[in-house]
Amino acid sequence: MTSTSPSPTTTSPDTTAPDTTAPGTVATFRAAELAVTTAPATGSDRDVAWLSPRQAPFEVAGFGWFAEEGVYRRLPQRSPWPLRPEVDRKADATAGGQLRFTTDSTVLAVRMSLTGAPTMNQMAPTGQAGVDAYVSEQNADGSWTEPRFWAVARPAVDAAEYERVLLPAIPAPAHGLRMITLNLPLYLGVTEVEVGLAPESQVAAPRPFAVPGRVVFYGTSITTGGCATRPGMTYPSILGRRLDQEVINLGFPGDGKGDPEVARLLGQLDDVACHVLDYETNVLETEKVRTTLTDFIPILREARPEVPILVITKARCAREAYDAEQVRSRLERRDIQLEIVERHRAAGDEHVHFLDLGHLDMAAGTVDGLHPTDLGFTWYADAIEPKLRRILGGDTSR
Repeated sequence: MTSTSPSPTTTSPDTTAPDTTAPGTVATFRAAELAVTTAPATGSDRDVAWLSPRQAPFEVAGFGWFAEEGVYRRLPQRSPWPLRPEVDRKADATAGGQLRFTTDSTVLAVRMSLTGAPTMNQMAPTGQAGVDAYVSEQNADGSWTEPRFWAVARPAVDAAEYERVLLPAIPAPAHGLRMITLNLPLYLGVTEVEVGLAPESQVAAPRPFAVPGRVVFYGTSITTGGCATRPGMTYPSILGRRLDQEVINLGFPGDGKGDPEVARLLGQLDDVACHVLDYETNVLETEKVRTTLTDFIPILREARPEVPILVITKARCAREAYDAEQVRSRLERRDIQLEIVERHRAAGDEHVHFLDLGHLDMAAGTVDGLHPTDLGFTWYADAIEPKLRRILGGDTSR
């Protein structure tokens, strides 16, 4: 990286020679000015400027404590409340993390240093350790197209580091800059990442999310994204694109158990539009569903008295087709959670909400009868989206 700060130029979103005093102009930088290094990308003969997304104009989204710690991690490194070691370790996984920026680059590459190599036998390496790119194009009138999946970086299956060109040679955008969102790996941690762009290209800050506030999802491996084929296909990520809103994914595979310490950390987060609690599946004993949720909601309420809370029950799993006990247990747990929500509402808290996903038969949309495929995650998002939109719009009905 150069030792002096690069000087921004100012460009309009849809012209190359802007009036820099006009509303809507954005500061842009030449990629080469921001580069840590400039070198050919692996598998390409083109020189690439390698940039650190820790610096402006990049935006790192989906990490609640990144602004304070500068670490790609989902919980603070030093929690004021001791975390179970399993939760602390799984917080290193970067599910929900995003790198956001705009550019006119005709090449896009990534360099990744991870905490390990992908090893799961029921989930694609691209979901565990890959990076996928969603792109929005700017129209002539300054509006933006819906984000669309363009490419995925396929990770090494036997190493913790890799370098990949996602887009080797794409046309320059017709108008202004492209909006790029890179979704980070779901099941591994990121110790370092660099973004590769054409040295002569322009790079600028991303367009803001259309909807203010952050939706925080707390839950299990399903919340994390097991077993999506790539990071952008988890149900929180799908909902984030549909809402055009930042999401924070706090799924902890096997360890989303309603820990009070996690509830206290959630209460620290600012600018939260809704807390979504989807952790029931990891609580193995039915009575602990009652005790944990009874404690979890008041802890959130003490910190954030009016932030909406949505309690979600689990969907139907494949085993219910032949195991009546699974059906009985799911219905008992549903009723426990509904009772707790109703008790809060009867006491005057109209911002606690309930959504039963028991109508979702997930069997054909799973890898193993429980963990969704990309299709299954789309079903999840379809089921949650209407309720979540109503809550975010101010609806206080249950």
